[in-house]
Amino acid sequence: MRYCWVVLITILLSGCNMITDHRIEYTYVPPKESKDSQFYSVVLRLTDRLLARMPKVRDDQTLAISSIVNLDKFGSTDGFGRQLSESMFAAFDARGVRLVEPRVTGRLVTVPESGEFALSRNAKTLAKKINITYMLVGSYQPSHSGLNVNVRIIRLSDRVVVSAVYEFFPADVTPVVPSVRSVNGGFVRNDIQPQ
Repeated sequence: MRYCWVVLITILLSGCNMITDHRIEYTYVPPKESKDSQFYSVVLRLTDRLLARMPKVRDDQTLAISSIVNLDKFGSTDGFGRQLSESMFAAFDARGVRLVEPRVTGRLVTVPESGEFALSRNAKTLAKKINITYMLVGSYQPSHSGLNVNVRIIRLSDRVVVSAVYEFFPADVTPVVPSVRSVNGGFVRNDIQPQ
């Protein structure tokens, strides 16, 4: 009996040494909301600089904003370019500039189980005549620490650049979804390196 107690206590105590300590060090990633507000602050600064360099926009003049494109691929953009263009709509509107939405089709298309749509990128479905005074165009170039962005406002009647501005968007404020890779059945962000 004494032998059974010794064996039982030895087994129980040896189990205490089998407790494992799972400690993983993760890099702190700030909340998305703070990055979004920092991004929009840079957009507002960019907008104010553009407006300061051009003639005052009259009430009868309009501005259209094109997609901001990758400098190496003028025919396409990505999430950053589209988000920058959309944010600039809000920023110019907040500054009282009259905007034109060139993607409006002039009709509402209803797609069952998807929603109602009035915007398009199909040239055949867009409104035929749009009165646009100025056009904002721009490009961006990725770098190791962020994105270099160049934007211009062009007067369409004579294609004169009335304002041009460069702005740097640090990588930590750009609203780009990080790429991920699969590791051992889980996902790991490519921008976080093991320490």
